[in-house]
This record gives sequence, C-alpha cells and structure tokens, in this order.
Amino acid sequence: MTPFPEPNAQLELAPDQAESLAHRLTLRLARDLGPEEAIRLLPALVRALTGAPPEPIQDRLRREVVQAARRLADLGLMAGTAGNLSVRESPSHILITPAGLRKGEMHPDDLVRLDMQGNKLSSGLRPSSEFRMHLGVYGVRSDVNAVIHTHPPHATAFAAAGIPLDRPVLAEAVLLLAPKVPVIPFGAPSSQQLVDHLKPWLADHNAFLLANHGVVCLGRDLAEAVQRTEALEFLARVLLAARLLGGENLLTHADLRGLRQSRSGTPADFR
Repeated sequence: MTPFPEPNAQLELAPDQAESLAHRLTLRLARDLGPEEAIRLLPALVRALTGAPPEPIQDRLRREVVQAARRLADLGLMAGTAGNLSVRESPSHILITPAGLRKGEMHPDDLVRLDMQGNKLSSGLRPSSEFRMHLGVYGVRSDVNAVIHTHPPHATAFAAAGIPLDRPVLAEAVLLLAPKVPVIPFGAPSSQQLVDHLKPWLADHNAFLLANHGVVCLGRDLAEAVQRTEALEFLARVLLAARLLGGENLLTHADLRGLRQSRSGTPADFR
C-alpha cells in the first residue's frame, strides 16, 4: 500500500499536474460551497499545490477590481469614465477606483486607498468623486465588502422613470436581488444628500436604482457585487421587452417558496 505523505510534506507536482488536480478539487468544492466560491479558490489551490508563494491580499484585491471593471466596461455597463468600484481592504481602509479614468483601461496601481473618513492614503490619482457613497455603505453594512456603482442603460432607464424593480419575474433575480430593487430619491452625484437618501434603505437591500442617475449593487465580495450588477441589468432588459409584449407573468407564492427551499437562507419575499 502506498503510504500517505506526512502532513507538512511538499507534494512534487509538475505545473500541469497541479492545475489538473486543482480543477478536480474545485469540482468537489463546488458541491459544498457553490460554483462561484469554488472558482474563486482555484488560483489559491494551484499555488498551494505548486508551492508558489501566496499572493498578498492587497495585490489580489487590486487585480480583482481591475478585472471586474474591465468586465463591466466590456458589457457596456460603464460608459466613458463613469462608474466606480470599491472593496474593503481592511476594517479601516478601502480601495476605490480613481476619478477621470476609463475603468476598462485601469491598472492595479491606479486604485486609491482611503481610510473610513475619506482621507487619501496613497499618492497618485484622485479617488472617485462618489467615495462618500461607498464609505456610507461600509459604515452601515459590516457584511458588505464590495460596492459597485454603474450606469447600465436599461436599469438606468427604470431609475429615470422612477419605476422600482419590485415584482418577482425571474428566479435568478429573486435570489440575487430580493426583496426588491427600490428607487432611491434623487441626490446630486457625489453629494452628501445622495448618501443620506441611500442610507435608510441599506439595511434591507443589496441593489438600488438611483433616481435619474444609475444603480448601486453590494456584495459580500466583489464577485457577488458584479453578479448582482449583471442580474439587475438583465432583469431590466427582460422587463422592458415583456412589457412591450403585453406585460410580465409573475412567479407565484408557491414558486417563491420553492426558491427559498432551493437556496436555504436566501430571502425571496417579493411583495
């Protein structure tokens, strides 16, 4: 019988073998943790199996923000230099995208570090002018570690029309965006008024339409905030098309109960 290696023994694997093993482990993890969390862990598994040094968390966060920004820009959700992303780097610091730069063209070193009072702790570019809104979210929601503000055309159209996304139409949207996506009263971009209008809604919601402005989505991590942003725009597109065709059909209360059971602990209480 082949003996098991000692607990601290270094496995000797070629890079292609390590990557193959990491992928197999990821499939196993997906059953317990879900596919998104398993995929997020894949690079760390490869590094662990090859003996490569771990990537510093600050470097990983910067890389992930740049990747997320490029994805959202490629999807057409952040036109020009509009939109901003941030992540909680530590209990006392955040990293936020800079002002005046196309988000699809950013580099990791372009991100700006702020403390929770909005003081700039890094040299170089200015932080997004919407930094007050990001800090306002983190101050209220200790469970939120990523905030994304974009201007997706269809969701922003609903925001401009003052129409909330509060009806259970798509299962994925119910699971990701429940209980509803409210319209936040208008506050001038970058103003304290906008923060004050948003705060009363923060405790019970994770996605918001900013009246005559855009959208904000929150996440426990950046991947979740990106997913909510994409789901929100997709829901707006589907609703607009459905209403042109005569109106949407709603999921029933029985349907919603089934969704709750399929995703234990996920709210699905659309009214």
